[in-house]
Amino acid sequence: MLSFLLACLPSNILGGGGGGPFTMTRAQLTQRLPSSGSVKCNASLSYRGSISGITLLLEQNFDHGGWVTVGSGLLPTDFPQVVDTGEFYNKFGIWRDFVVRITDEADPTATVTSNTFSSTYLD
Repeated sequence: MLSFLLACLPSNILGGGGGGPFTMTRAQLTQRLPSSGSVKCNASLSYRGSISGITLLLEQNFDHGGWVTVGSGLLPTDFPQVVDTGEFYNKFGIWRDFVVRITDEADPTATVTSNTFSSTYLD
């Protein structure tokens, strides 16, 4: 009985748990510790419901370019994922935006897009 009650609890930012259909509620980008090289961010996912059989597609978009696949076949428990902007940080550079989106591979309409991470990058 206790395991059933625990399974009904809603998920948190670490994901997991809950009965019912899988629903992604939020994607979020946070910068990893600054380094002298390229800028890396953590892409995290909040969700609720059953994760059985769920696989996800992770894509990134740098400076309003096209969406680029970072990974496919990812499990909800594979998050947070480290994503590399592919650009080099330069405090005297030009502001650029970086965004990720996560899509349920079984339902392409089920997508969450992260907050925009803005920083200056070497042009």
